[in-house]
Amino acid sequence: VESEMGKGSRFILYFPLETAAIEAEAPQILSPMPGANAETLLVVEDEEVVRQLMCAVLTDAGYSVLCAGSPEEALRLASQHAGAIDLLVTDVVMPEMPGPELARNITAVRPGLKVLFVSGYSESDITEQGVVETSLEVLQKPFTKMALIRRVREMLDGEGKEPVA
Repeated sequence: VESEMGKGSRFILYFPLETAAIEAEAPQILSPMPGANAETLLVVEDEEVVRQLMCAVLTDAGYSVLCAGSPEEALRLASQHAGAIDLLVTDVVMPEMPGPELARNITAVRPGLKVLFVSGYSESDITEQGVVETSLEVLQKPFTKMALIRRVREMLDGEGKEPVA
């Protein structure tokens, strides 16, 4: 450590040279979750890259996935889809309509629908803004593929909190 008043500090770190070859880990292959093939998810995310990633991950995990880029599109998909929708996965904060309001609108026509919210905002920020109650399920962004798959499975298996009222 070198330090001069008014000029700052300088830290010099020395690391030993590694001569052994580095072995890359094999990519993790996601196998379909038990019971996933019969379940349909509605994913609502206004950020296109995040939506595409979530839909791809959940499709690869064996779910039937309906993807919507806006609350309006989600409402249309929910009303037009002939089969059951087992879980709504929606962003909390979206420009057109907050996720909890969207969830209430969809559960009005699809009672008992389970809901998982995702958000990049902290729980206290969301609560302070009055966007979502603390009793609802929120998966914090960023999350891993496995965290998303695991949380979706838990919600479908009834390990989450009560649906939106």
